Amino acid sequence: MFVKKGTTLVETLLAFNIFVSCVVIILSCYNLALNHYQDNQQEYKQYIEQQKIKERQLWSGNNLYTMINEVLP
Repeated sequence: MFVKKGTTLVETLLAFNIFVSCVVIILSCYNLALNHYQDNQQEYKQYIEQQKIKERQLWSGNNLYTMINEVLP
């Protein structure tokens, strides 16, 4: 009788260990994905700012011919 309860306890602890491991892995993946998303957002904002600066420089050119030559080499 005690042997059967012992194996049940071991099985229960093993199942709990697997459950906790799965939860930790899921939370780690979520955290990694969130950090990656934030990095992408920052890079995108920097890219947009650079594009705005280039656009302002392009529109502040001398004439239409100069702007066309800058865009179409």
